[in-house]
Amino acid sequence: MDVQVHRGVSLSSTSGTTCSSSAGTVSSNTFGGSATNVSITENGAGSLNINTSTSSPFSFTYTPTTADAGNVVTITVTTNNPNGSPCKQQQ
Repeated sequence: MDVQVHRGVSLSSTSGTTCSSSAGTVSSNTFGGSATNVSITENGAGSLNINTSTSSPFSFTYTPTTADAGNVVTITVTTNNPNGSPCKQQQ
């Protein structure tokens, strides 16, 4: 599991390994500044337990499937304001 981090987000881990269908959890993550939420996406065959969080700190879990075996799954965490203040969210 490879996690991409955008400005304004602090993750407790940015990489990890899991076997077969064992879930991998990244907890105690935070966001701040003027951000009010994060979106979480992945490019694997498995699934995330959440796709967005409005509370900080936050945790997420990726549960792989057998189709993920031998592949790097990238999880991307993005705030709604990755540049921080004074930038404003695009509408």
